[in-house]
Amino acid sequence: MNIRCIIVIDKAKITIVRIAPFRFHILMVSASLTITIAILPCNDLSAQLVETQCEVAYDGIDLKSKKLTFELKPTTLFHYTPREIRNEVGDVGLLHCSGQLQQIEESVFLNLNIEIFSKLAPQMYGQIKKGHLFRITLIDGRQIDLRCIGGSDGENFVERNSFIYPIRFNLEKGARRALSRMEVDKVGIQWTSGFEEYPIFEVDFFMNQIACLKEKGRKPN
Repeated sequence: MNIRCIIVIDKAKITIVRIAPFRFHILMVSASLTITIAILPCNDLSAQLVETQCEVAYDGIDLKSKKLTFELKPTTLFHYTPREIRNEVGDVGLLHCSGQLQQIEESVFLNLNIEIFSKLAPQMYGQIKKGHLFRITLIDGRQIDLRCIGGSDGENFVERNSFIYPIRFNLEKGARRALSRMEVDKVGIQWTSGFEEYPIFEVDFFMNQIACLKEKGRKPN
């Protein structure tokens, strides 16, 4: 699938509009009216931007596990608010998910933090259990299924009026290879209340994180 990007450059920031069949993904929005437009292959663009997008959170020996650990700074994967409650929750939204790749010795993990801005989160969603499904759907329709290795009942943050669910997955070599080559369309999460899918607008989240792991980290198996 030949995906290209329109690059809009002005004094304030860069706007990237990723073009795929029947879809437009706006990754950054610019407010300036004075712009320059260029069209580049998205893969070439990702390679050019990887240096500025890579932020390392930790690189060294983990004090608790005593193992060599490398992890990237968490970045946003998606936001989600059901249409029927958008007026109630306002600009904060209902559900935010950020993620990071972490390498421990030769193994690579995907760590997600799902924050639900509602005191009713346990009643609405329940928990995420060990073995629950995390399904990644690529824009070409292929699906990658991961199983949770560290579930969560949710931790109540009263000052934020939210519950945070930290969850963890093994990210094997085959999954990393597929995710490094294709943008993501949506993800699905299995809660104890049921399975729910979320559209992704940070479509190159995995491409960027995996590129950063290769660029800044150690070569995993």
